[in-house]
Amino acid sequence: PILTPKIGLAAATLYGQLYGQARQTTAEDYVLLTTSSVIGTETTSAPAPLNVYGISYPLQNQHVLTKTEAANVKTAVDAYNAKIKALAATYKLAFVDANAKMVELNKSSGIQFDGVKYTAKFVTGGTFSLDGVHLTGRGYAVVANEFIQAINKQYKSTLPVVNVNNYSGVKFP
Repeated sequence: PILTPKIGLAAATLYGQLYGQARQTTAEDYVLLTTSSVIGTETTSAPAPLNVYGISYPLQNQHVLTKTEAANVKTAVDAYNAKIKALAATYKLAFVDANAKMVELNKSSGIQFDGVKYTAKFVTGGTFSLDGVHLTGRGYAVVANEFIQAINKQYKSTLPVVNVNNYSGVKFP
């Protein structure tokens, strides 16, 4: 509804009672990919037509990371990665910086394997499946090669890398 001075207070009061505290998402928010299973579903917390998650009813906090929450996640990930790297060095273990590989895949240049470009781009990048979360066979092969290379470097072994192109990618109908 249009919030005119005549109906604005009544509408605002109704929305406040229905939703409690709510706000628009911003360009700095991250709506989680798994939220796609919620958007468009109905809640019993509000009457129709104000009961459709992500459309006329606000998404719950569990479905959106704010800028601050995303920064906290990055800080935690960086701390875990630093600790893992330090432990690997202490015990002379092979170390794979999977986060760095994901950053590399996320660049538009991606990585090349035997003439084929792989990126993290949804659907067309070749490394992530259609759920956008799990890797494809090719994506797992990229990660496997990182482990093989780290093992070879640390232990002076000569394990051959796998041919990423021999593994399954996204299958189109």
